[in-house]
Amino acid sequence: MNEVFKKAGKEEIILDDNFKMHHDSFRGIILTFSEMREREKVDEKRKKTGEKEEYLFEEHRYFARVDQALKRYVELSQNSAKSIEEILEKTDKILAVVEEFKVKFINWSDDK
Repeated sequence: MNEVFKKAGKEEIILDDNFKMHHDSFRGIILTFSEMREREKVDEKRKKTGEKEEYLFEEHRYFARVDQALKRYVELSQNSAKSIEEILEKTDKILAVVEEFKVKFINWSDDK
């Protein structure tokens, strides 16, 4: 098991409402994006029915190291920003998540 997950005593680390990381001994670190989405229902013949249904969308990305997963998390979190103000707001949230991550799971501090 990865050292970060050993120190955390957890198999899964939630980064925010949409992103989480977990360790797989075969695949390494898995960064998972998930969100509820809506789609049009289809019948048994794969024809659209006109009704809507919600489903959980998940996308998995695989990394060898935790720092690689965190870097990708930062990139993906910033991609949806549409203005400078939104980028700054998202950056503040990401920095807070990373700082909490460092304190909780890695025992880093800027003093060292």
